[in-house]
Amino acid sequence: MDVLSQWDGDADCIVKTEVAVLAKLRDRQQLSPLMRSGELIVEGDIQVVQQLVALLDLAEWDPAEWLAPYIGDIAAETIGQIVHKSHHFIREQLRQQQHYLAEAITEEWKMAPAPLEVVWFNEEVDATARATEALSARLATMETKQ
Repeated sequence: MDVLSQWDGDADCIVKTEVAVLAKLRDRQQLSPLMRSGELIVEGDIQVVQQLVALLDLAEWDPAEWLAPYIGDIAAETIGQIVHKSHHFIREQLRQQQHYLAEAITEEWKMAPAPLEVVWFNEEVDATARATEALSARLATMETKQ
């Protein structure tokens, strides 16, 4: 498979997309939705794109491999581990902060209702609407009798 930006001959398949979409292509399930949304335009043999997706899925994205020729294997691996651990730590901290904020908003600050309170409120609104309709019907029947 040749991936070229400029080609004078006839290509089996032409794929037009943005670089950011390539990261989404690592998931094979995303191929059809990306094509429907217009983020990925395929002209030609779709099997070529499916093979590209399989290659992207098999590719290892290891920054240490790219850094090793410049700074050495040990330093590159150390930097890769630090970046990986930092990314994991930051993601976990964000998840914890999101959970804390959700708990604070619903439980401590009472800015947002808890799920059971929402259900109760919806039931009360429905009951009030039914009572209003019943009252309107009774008033209408009383007006017609007079």
